[in-house]
Amino acid sequence: MARPMNVSALIKKLRLKPESFAREFMLPLHLVRKWCAREEEPKNHYRVYLLVIKQDPEAVRKAVADLLPGVRAIPERKPSLHLVPPS
Repeated sequence: MARPMNVSALIKKLRLKPESFAREFMLPLHLVRKWCAREEEPKNHYRVYLLVIKQDPEAVRKAVADLLPGVRAIPERKPSLHLVPPS
């Protein structure tokens, strides 16, 4: 079994709040909150993504910006992300 992942520590290391972390890295906010509260462990695909963020957050930020220029992610309490154009 994989070691527990301390998402709170990662967010703190990046000097972000859970809401900002979810928005910047396009993660569902409800899951980020559950991981921070240790109510749930990240599933494998999220775990890999979090490890990449931990290794090189700037590269991930750039990849997200390149993937969705001019679009910001709005994480909601639903499992899916809703993408909206900037106002």
